[in-house]
Amino acid sequence: MKKFWLFLFSSLIALGIAYHSKKAPAGFASSRPGWNTFVKKATRNISAHPSTKVELEQARIPSPRREIAQVKTEPAKGLTLPKDHAYQIRENRLLIGDIERHDYQDERTELVMINKINPDWKTILGNDLLRFQEEETKVMIKEEFPVIKVQNGKGLYMEQVVVTYVFKNGNFSSFHALVDSDTGFVTETWDRTVHEKVRPKRAEITLPEINNSGIIAR
Repeated sequence: MKKFWLFLFSSLIALGIAYHSKKAPAGFASSRPGWNTFVKKATRNISAHPSTKVELEQARIPSPRREIAQVKTEPAKGLTLPKDHAYQIRENRLLIGDIERHDYQDERTELVMINKINPDWKTILGNDLLRFQEEETKVMIKEEFPVIKVQNGKGLYMEQVVVTYVFKNGNFSSFHALVDSDTGFVTETWDRTVHEKVRPKRAEITLPEINNSGIIAR
C-alpha cells in the first residue's frame, strides 16, 4: 500500500512538471527577478542594488507595448503571456526567430547553441549602459523573459529586458531590449520612450504695440 501511494505521488509530480514545461504559464514573467538599479558614482565606480519603491515611482516605469521581440504588433497585455497564443518553450525559455521549420520545442530535436548563459550578464549590461553616461546617472533593468533565438538552424541564448535611464536632472527614458545571455550586450531595442520633467512656465515678455526702436520689422 505504501508503494502504491508513493507511486501515485511521484506520478502526480511528473505530470505537473511535464504540463508546466510545455505550457507557457500565465505568471511566467512575474516569476522573473525584479528591477535592479545601477548607479554611476564615478568613472570606474558603478554600484548596484535592487530597485527601491521610491526609484520605481520616480521613474514612472511604463507598461510594455509588446511582450516578446518575435511579436512586433501585438497589443499590450501586461507582463504575462496571453493564454490564446501558442508560444513555444524550450529549456524553460521562449523560442523566437526561425522556429517554423522544426519542432524545437521537442528537446530531442537537435539545436546547436552558439553561446552560453553567463550568470553575470546583467552586471555586464548595467556597466556597459552607463559607460558613456555622466556621474549620478542611474539605469534600472528588469528581466521579462529568457529567450532562445533561432537563426540559420542554430540557437542563441538571450534575455528580454526593460531598461530605464534616470538622469541627474530628473529626466528619464525607457526601452525594451534583447540582450546576449553570454556577453551582456544589447542586440536589439524597441519601444523607446523619452520622458522629461515638466519645466516651470517661463515668464512671457510683453512686446509693445508700437515699435519705437527704429528697427524695421517685416
